[in-house]
Amino acid sequence: TLFPYTTLFRSADLTYGYSWGITLLDFAAGKGHTRVIEFLLERGAVGTVDKPSFRERITAIDRACKAGFVDVLDLLVDKGAILTPMRLNRQTPAHGAALMGHAKVLRRLHELGADVVAAYDQYGKSPLDYSVYFCHKDASEFLRSLLPPEAKGLTKHEQAKVDTAVIKLQAMRRGKSARLQVNALRSLKAKETADKPAEATAAERAAGALM
Repeated sequence: TLFPYTTLFRSADLTYGYSWGITLLDFAAGKGHTRVIEFLLERGAVGTVDKPSFRERITAIDRACKAGFVDVLDLLVDKGAILTPMRLNRQTPAHGAALMGHAKVLRRLHELGADVVAAYDQYGKSPLDYSVYFCHKDASEFLRSLLPPEAKGLTKHEQAKVDTAVIKLQAMRRGKSARLQVNALRSLKAKETADKPAEATAAERAAGALM
């Protein structure tokens, strides 16, 4: 049987949680306990569906997506949860799912209408950037397949890295070209000096000493 059916939980305020804002519903969502979620919602915890934590502004749907529970995602959305809440660092549930490589959650978020492509956090990174960084093949392939044609298969973060690399390469080439030109001028000057008659060189030295 479920623990909430005790006399204690029938009389308790089920909207409470820890002092930093994590509710009972948050815990249930992060652990995939759909029956507990339904119990909590039936007994007054509806107002905590979208309640963010105090510090990072994380909601129940964030926790469900990062933990990989598609059934909890569907349940929370059915109960009125906001599909794309934003954390303090501007990450969405899609970021959490991508971090952990939950391709099924990402697909479901996309089916429900969430933007899993052009969602950028405070660092300018999208869910695809994180799934690639953490080597989640299935999630990366799915997200990359959703990129628009004009993106040429790259996220904004990836394109910025490419642009930076090109600029550095061009600078290196310009620097190398300049060094080659300087070396060529030095070699030419050295050759001209070596080709001068000995007496001309001596006369120049004498003239220099009189100046």
